[in-house]
Amino acid sequence: MKEQGIPVKLDVWQITSEFAIIEQYYDEVTVLFQFWDENKKEVLDKVGRLFFSGVWTMRYSRFNETRYYPNEIDHEFRSCYLIVKNSKWLNSLKRERRKRDKDWRKYDKRKYKHFVVNNNAYYVEIIAPKVKFDIIDKSEYLRRRWDE
Repeated sequence: MKEQGIPVKLDVWQITSEFAIIEQYYDEVTVLFQFWDENKKEVLDKVGRLFFSGVWTMRYSRFNETRYYPNEIDHEFRSCYLIVKNSKWLNSLKRERRKRDKDWRKYDKRKYKHFVVNNNAYYVEIIAPKVKFDIIDKSEYLRRRWDE
């Protein structure tokens, strides 16, 4: 079966020309990004946050053939993240884990998914069971990071 990136609409209009700030702690990954209002004016006091928990692994690479995930289904969303169906990467990870521990599914009941998030010149891929989106206040720390 062919891999397909299924878009999940975000409730905000991500500024994809700006880099996201990605934080990792324990088995959590947070992707923070700036966004525009309906008039394409930057929202100055808030940021979008995608919070991944139970993360198995993640990867990103610059200088890909394309800035966007190549198997994304066409859509009209201003902003989205993707869930990759029939993920070769996820299937490979499961095979490798099964080689090391054939009983891993008996104690790890999570249903992992392959997520893709756009980030300026590249995309970020995350294997996790779930993601939550919300909008939070932009801290002074984040202001300084984006202003550097």
